[in-house]
Amino acid sequence: MDGKDTQDNKGAQADMEAYFSKSSERVRYAFGRAEEQYVTPFLSFYMEAFSQRPVITTFVTVFTALSFWPIVTFIGWVIGGFAVILGIGVCVALALYAVLFVLAAGTLLAILVLLIVASVFITAGVLIAFATGYLTRRFYKLVRAQGREGVGAWVRETVELVTPANRSSETSKDEGSDDSAVVVN
Repeated sequence: MDGKDTQDNKGAQADMEAYFSKSSERVRYAFGRAEEQYVTPFLSFYMEAFSQRPVITTFVTVFTALSFWPIVTFIGWVIGGFAVILGIGVCVALALYAVLFVLAAGTLLAILVLLIVASVFITAGVLIAFATGYLTRRFYKLVRAQGREGVGAWVRETVELVTPANRSSETSKDEGSDDSAVVVN
């Protein structure tokens, strides 16, 4: 496969060389033709005119050279104006894009904050509803089973559910060597 790739690369390189040779030949031909048809006759005419009438030829040469200055200036102003207008357009487009991005990001952020607040309230409402339902069910069950004493049992059970469990002194007591003289680091 590497041999085929090398042959393909050599073939492509040969094609590029042939294309470049043809292109350079065409350019040489076009410039040679322009030189023969326009430049050489103009230079010979100019040299002959300068040798016959040097003052007038110098005046015409300076006048012609100075006549190109307004043309070049106009072209420069047109290109510069186009570049300025294009630059202003790009800057305005980038500014609008930035403003739209900030507006979209702000809107998204506001929606996300609103959803977080709503989800907190909805979650709290659901948890309160489940807790109320559970406590109501336990209340009915205890009152039905124990009568009036069920109300007290329900209050004690609810307090135990709501407050953290108190540890007994036995489980919280360290079984270490508090009373001994040996210190372990």
